[in-house]
Amino acid sequence: MRFPRYQWLQEPPNNVCGYCDELAIPDDVNPKFQLISESIDTTSELFDSNPFDEITSTTLEFFIDIPTFSNGVQLYIEDNTYIIEYDITLLSSFYTYTTQGNIYFVKLHVGGIGGAPAVSMRRFLNDIVDVNHGTTSSTFISSGDVYNRIINIPADSYFHTYGIATSVTGTTASVNNGRFFYWDGNNMVFKNIASTVHPTTFHEFQHAIDAGLNSINIPMIVSNPMDIEVTIDDGTNPPTVYPFALVAGQTSVNIPYTALITSTHTIKIEITDTTYRDGLILESFDVTQPQTIDNIQVETCEGVITDIDFEQDYDDLNNYLVEITGVLPSKFRLHITDSDNNVLISRWYKIPDMSDCMPYIAVKWTNNCDFDEIKYTALPFDNHLLLTGVRIKSALDNIESVDGVSTSGNKTLIYRNTQAVYEFRFHPYLEETMDIIERIFDHNMVEIDGKGYTATEPFKTSEIDMSIYTGTIELSLNNSGIINAKCCC
Repeated sequence: MRFPRYQWLQEPPNNVCGYCDELAIPDDVNPKFQLISESIDTTSELFDSNPFDEITSTTLEFFIDIPTFSNGVQLYIEDNTYIIEYDITLLSSFYTYTTQGNIYFVKLHVGGIGGAPAVSMRRFLNDIVDVNHGTTSSTFISSGDVYNRIINIPADSYFHTYGIATSVTGTTASVNNGRFFYWDGNNMVFKNIASTVHPTTFHEFQHAIDAGLNSINIPMIVSNPMDIEVTIDDGTNPPTVYPFALVAGQTSVNIPYTALITSTHTIKIEITDTTYRDGLILESFDVTQPQTIDNIQVETCEGVITDIDFEQDYDDLNNYLVEITGVLPSKFRLHITDSDNNVLISRWYKIPDMSDCMPYIAVKWTNNCDFDEIKYTALPFDNHLLLTGVRIKSALDNIESVDGVSTSGNKTLIYRNTQAVYEFRFHPYLEETMDIIERIFDHNMVEIDGKGYTATEPFKTSEIDMSIYTGTIELSLNNSGIINAKCCC
């Protein structure tokens, strides 16, 4: 883990011999800061091999009961893919089909024109599949039911049951399931062939996920807007469901998922509306387990290191927001241990007695959008530092004015808009510290001693010794503008 740039909490600066660079924070707030997790252990389901049941025999047998609309099966034989669905609107023939390259999209008559569903299936297999691959397809009766049989099936063929083909022999069952998604060689592609869009459309597979926080990314190609749900089931605890409203052109969905146990999880990606019959391609399923915060300790000047209470939040980009809720000593540095047993140590800070005579300037800053590496949008927080320096009141800034000349020749004010301006001069700090201070004023919300200011000019620095700098900034006081106009009431 590491600290993002330009927040108040940082790693130790490069010390300059004989110079002490000490930063202070107020004692009336629980300090908050962000951490960046450096991602580790990414695993992926790449959809680069056929996910369905491998046909491990030269003979495949299966039974399909009288199907509901749009159910079917899929066959992957040699270079051809057969997406076969029953369609209740097909009445005049056993089957129809269209092709896109080596993919056959097949509609079957539900009852085989007066017969069992197996009859329509056999007619298509005889006319097309057997001709293409040298197989022999037939039907047979067992216990009064009509089954399909295909013999002489080439090696490296696959069968997808859609969950409705039963009594299947000749295959090694896969852990993958689903309906109306087919494998195109690299991706899982949604396609509903039949006239009626089926309300149960999903692809289901398994993936090993370790306990703890995981960042899940599902790259995809979306060409039609649709609603989906991603269900993650660890097999022990209640499943977690994540709904998404996809838009055309979207390229992924991201899920921050905290696994309660290490296990092989079942992942179900389901299309929950029936507006479209295609328009979604799943490219992969990527799981990254980022580093997490195991412990935070505080070290005193005497070298005593103890645990300190803290709370944390995180976003889906592996950024953490930490709030120290325990009591900090007057001088301290933090030791942060991550899940890889790396220890990140902060620089030294102090919480001063404000009754001493140091000229502290209380500075608070934040932003209403992300700033460099700091994720203010998802994890908002305020930075606080007590810096040493002086505030000098400057002449009013004459933003705009209009003058005139009276009939007697005297210059008269017609309109003037002025604003209070101050110069802040900061005492010497090391270069790394001054880098932070000058970026404070690039934020769009800055308070000094409880009042809001806006920079009117860039921050100016001056090197007074090797790697030691002073800094000056001119700021306008927010809400201090006054418009003075000559008018008659």
